[in-house]
Amino acid sequence: MNEEIFTKCRLKLDYPSLIRLAALLGLCAGVLAIPFVLLLTSGMAKFNIVSVIFFAPLSGAVAGLLMAVLGYPLYSWVFVKLDGQVYSGYFQVIAGSGIGAGDKETAG
Repeated sequence: MNEEIFTKCRLKLDYPSLIRLAALLGLCAGVLAIPFVLLLTSGMAKFNIVSVIFFAPLSGAVAGLLMAVLGYPLYSWVFVKLDGQVYSGYFQVIAGSGIGAGDKETAG
């Protein structure tokens, strides 16, 4: 399989992709918040500690979803003017994703 890996790309996420990304980031933020919440509430009952462990990631994901849903109109409006945003990292074109051979250039 011949694959090219790029380090920069210009993209604008569609609505479902932005929602999934925001939910994932919110979930991760909720997981990372657990130690801080437990530290701040060290005198809680065991039931409340368990509820924090389970509901912190869930509430983070819900908050991420809500922010993406409410913020998508602004996101869409801004990126019409900017023609996408440049991201850096490792990117790979996925076969069968509808990306043509002419779309393989990187933004810089």
